[in-house]
Amino acid sequence: MWRRFLCILCFSFWLPSTWVHAKEIALTFDDAPRASSQCLDAATRSQLLIQQLQQAAGVPAMFMVTTNNIAKQGNQALKAYVQAGHLLGNHSHSHQHPETLGLDGYLADVRQSHEQLLAWAAYRPYYRFPFLNEGRTIAMRDGLRKGLSEIGLTQAYVTIDNYDWYIDQQLQNALQQQQAVDIQALGDWYVEEMMKSIRFYDDIAVKHIGRSPKHVLLLHENDVAALFLGDLIKALTAEGWRLISPIEAYQDPIASGLPDTLFNNQGRVAALARLQGVKKRDLVPLNEEESYLDEKFKRRVLKHGSDANNEALITRCRALQPR
Repeated sequence: MWRRFLCILCFSFWLPSTWVHAKEIALTFDDAPRASSQCLDAATRSQLLIQQLQQAAGVPAMFMVTTNNIAKQGNQALKAYVQAGHLLGNHSHSHQHPETLGLDGYLADVRQSHEQLLAWAAYRPYYRFPFLNEGRTIAMRDGLRKGLSEIGLTQAYVTIDNYDWYIDQQLQNALQQQQAVDIQALGDWYVEEMMKSIRFYDDIAVKHIGRSPKHVLLLHENDVAALFLGDLIKALTAEGWRLISPIEAYQDPIASGLPDTLFNNQGRVAALARLQGVKKRDLVPLNEEESYLDEKFKRRVLKHGSDANNEALITRCRALQPR
């Protein structure tokens, strides 16, 4: 396994220079379908995501489904995604850590979601680990890898991690606490942090793999994605990125093996860099620290002074909803 990755890494350094900075990226969304929030109801959220994904000019995204959410939320959002041409992947049934369920319980949970999703024509048998947790011991990791293969699932790894989920949590907390938020400032900041993460992991790839692979961006089916995905796509395009299908992304050479490391919760690029001896702290960007995001949110996004009011946030959120 390790030799296979050495071959991939060595081969990468002989690639043409145009491949080194190919800048191709696929969009994936975890945790679908999610419940309504204080800002957006579930139906509006899915409509907004579909509307903004139209900027991808027919390139499908993949929504990673937690099937227990279907029982809670229904399948209307998934039907809408599929009708719009997008794909579904597997994100477990109950969204647990392997250590919580144990090996056999975890694989039973995965099998349950897989069998349920087989009813969907848009389902592709790719599995995204919740929390990107592939197991904290070698025995668990290898047991999960063997079990997923026996079920017929391929790992839906990511190459670009980020804390979009925490930014959305900051938004929801502000609503709960009746704090006023500058929606435009939130959108600008969200895109800024997402682009920082994309550049961070692409730089690691170029430095330690020798090229920019076909990237897979981790996002979540949440309000900040629904409100600002269009702005993120515009920023990607402005920097020369080309959107590709996740299926195309998973044809990249880095998909051909599984890294022999337990450092997998930052994604595939970071795992490969770790195999080269890069320190863990150098593989985690500053904007994955909650204290950093808290300070930025407070300074950049929260409104202060006489113009702040408790209803401005919801009003502005709903003004962005499709009519």
